Amino acid sequence: MRTEIIRLKPGSSQEYAVKYAAEILRSGGIVVFPTETVYGIGANAYSADAVEKIFLAKGRPHDNPLIVHVDSLDSIGLAADVDSVPYEPLRKLWPGPLSILLKKNHDISPACTAGMDTVVVRCPDNDFAREMIATAGFPVAAPSANVAGRPSGSDVQDILAEMDGRVDLIIDAGKSRFGIESTIVDPIHRPPRILRPGAFALEDLENLFQGIVQENLKVSGTGQPLTPGMKYRHYSPDKPLYVGTSDQIKELNRSPHGDEYAYVCSRELSRDIQGIKVELGSRNDLYEIASNLFTCLRKLDKVPGKLGVIESFPERGIGAAIMNRIGKAALPLACTGQT
Repeated sequence: MRTEIIRLKPGSSQEYAVKYAAEILRSGGIVVFPTETVYGIGANAYSADAVEKIFLAKGRPHDNPLIVHVDSLDSIGLAADVDSVPYEPLRKLWPGPLSILLKKNHDISPACTAGMDTVVVRCPDNDFAREMIATAGFPVAAPSANVAGRPSGSDVQDILAEMDGRVDLIIDAGKSRFGIESTIVDPIHRPPRILRPGAFALEDLENLFQGIVQENLKVSGTGQPLTPGMKYRHYSPDKPLYVGTSDQIKELNRSPHGDEYAYVCSRELSRDIQGIKVELGSRNDLYEIASNLFTCLRKLDKVPGKLGVIESFPERGIGAAIMNRIGKAALPLACTGQT
């Protein structure tokens, strides 16, 4: 497959790129496109053949459902049973980095939902994405643009390394704003629950979804996952990766084994340790940490060091999403027996 690339220039018209991407989607092709969270690989959510191309491009297990994207709240009925939609919260939160578990519209391909009667839907806060979906005329199924199990794609250079030759078109709109996937909420069950943390944290949603709780979901390896990220290990670099507190990492850095590691850490911790370091940003700005997380996990494989260790962060606000992703990519530093 030949992959075309269109680079969007700030301030320039996106009309040609929107129409061309929509044409590829209508013809059954797959397109890498920008959102405010991470880049997605999109296909016609009504077409099992088109959706199958996503699974092949990513090497994604078929029992791992896909998020379906719509261009507006008004068009949510194209993807979901409108009787299951919590309209009031979504009027305040969409477009934005929130995905919602709903009863599916019968037109959505079972390939998107792993055969279940529910579908995860969101409306991205990205003009190109929404215009492309509206022009295509149907909901677009789109997981993150990366090979399954690898860090999600928030930078086109990283995406090209994995997706060139696997997709029809890549739209380059620069680095993603949040750099971490959307929050997923299940409002169907009582109490409502966060199935995957993201840019919207529990405290952001408490007044909109009465009684909402944060599920402590682990990678189980068994059972049918309701949403992406509930079953399989994700986000892992090739290099073995461990996670520890800043104090644990300082201790490791001073140990005889310290030079075997590359350190993925905050700017503040970087000043206190020696050796190979990949800086995430400031501990005082967790949104900066989130934005750089996946890119830095990919950088880890390009620097010396047999092993990697990543700093842990407070699980408040978007920090819960950061630690959710780190927890799926890394083992506790205590597992090495070196702390």
